[in-house]
Amino acid sequence: WYRRFGEALSHLPGGESVSYESMTSLSGTYQIGNFHSSFNDTGSLMDRNIVAPNYFATMHISMLQGRGFRWEDSSSKARKIILNESAVKRLLSRENAVGQFILDQKNEPYEVIAVVADAHYDSIRKSAPPTVYPLMSFEPGEKFSYSAVVRLKGPDVPFASAVRNLTTSMAPDIPVPVITTMSSELNRSLRSERMMAMFSLFFAACA
Repeated sequence: WYRRFGEALSHLPGGESVSYESMTSLSGTYQIGNFHSSFNDTGSLMDRNIVAPNYFATMHISMLQGRGFRWEDSSSKARKIILNESAVKRLLSRENAVGQFILDQKNEPYEVIAVVADAHYDSIRKSAPPTVYPLMSFEPGEKFSYSAVVRLKGPDVPFASAVRNLTTSMAPDIPVPVITTMSSELNRSLRSERMMAMFSLFFAACA
């Protein structure tokens, strides 16, 4: 269903690139998991963002080694995972992480297929944390509630209207989706800094 919905989103007015994530950027929320490897057998807590194919291209996160996810990877025998630079430094040999394996807290192995640049999820005030990116799975069982991320070409108002119609058609039982832009999320995350800057200017003018 997510794959079909993503394909439909990409054909709406202005839709250029579509993917999904379980941890929304700059939302202040995060998910963590414990991962270890032969280079770090004690384990380390990592941010974990479950994503879909085309995620890094959609979010303009640089691919430093390897390749992005494909939908076919969901049914592959060896589970695939992508790490950011900070996670590689924590878990693996830095020379060539692609092809190495890490294990989760249940000792389930994941093959590293790519390394990407660090990205902020919790806050831009903090350094980007070590982050692992597992692929959305077709396995049965309870799923996360994923957020769609869409890169648009042109105004967002026609797209937002079309999304509501599409959701009503394809998933009438779920609530109307909340739509926001990355620029508004960035402005929200910088609100306190901007307020402090305004106060500083005000007191400077008074002085």
